[in-house]
Amino acid sequence: MEKENGTFQPKPQKYRMSESSNKLRIAIDLSFSDYMVLADHKNALTQVGYCYSSNRKYCNPLQFYACGVDEKVSEIAKSIGVFGNWDMHVKSGKIDEVFDKSDIVYLCAESENVLEELDDKKVYIIGGLVDHNHHKGLCYGIAQEKGYGHARLPIEENMKLDSRKVLTINHVFDILINFDITKDWKKALLIVMPERKRKLDSKKGDDSQNPKNKELKMDEDDDEQDTSDDEMDQESDEKDTVEKV
Repeated sequence: MEKENGTFQPKPQKYRMSESSNKLRIAIDLSFSDYMVLADHKNALTQVGYCYSSNRKYCNPLQFYACGVDEKVSEIAKSIGVFGNWDMHVKSGKIDEVFDKSDIVYLCAESENVLEELDDKKVYIIGGLVDHNHHKGLCYGIAQEKGYGHARLPIEENMKLDSRKVLTINHVFDILINFDITKDWKKALLIVMPERKRKLDSKKGDDSQNPKNKELKMDEDDDEQDTSDDEMDQESDEKDTVEKV
């Protein structure tokens, strides 16, 4: 994804969702207008752009959604070139208006449920909230209030983090997409997590130098604005962070 005149200009789509046999659904919940200032809105939408870039490079792309895209979010997205004619499902409705409530699994750090597998009968929700930890537990609270299913990524079971337990929106998306490829959480986490943030559990060993792992990165070098570790590291400490899920 290239940036021109301050807006995102995605390269031509390589793989289209409609042609994919992959029915796994991932949705970004963008219905947090009351919790973010303009700069944080832009940061969240920028991260959605990185997610889109990863998905379009995957030879078997996921079914990718953005929900809660109301007039305010649409205007901000337009100002930075997000969405447009992108090959993704952009919905104005909230997640329970787009999906059956029984299908929803909201990813949130506080959940006692550890995500073990991905089920294409479910839809996995990533909270599109950039809040500098001002609203910790908000997504979990919403899931409980609405009666949604919820789960957390198995990060603690596979590695130790050296720094704060936060992930960007695109970190979470890329972990899911890499798990879909590898069917191995540890490999998916190794591929995506910034190296300086993680410390593998010594009992599990460290195969981060395994060439097979490196091959699974989503062709990052093809595009300066895509989801390379360096790109994701730049702002994860002080800016574009969501709660660890």
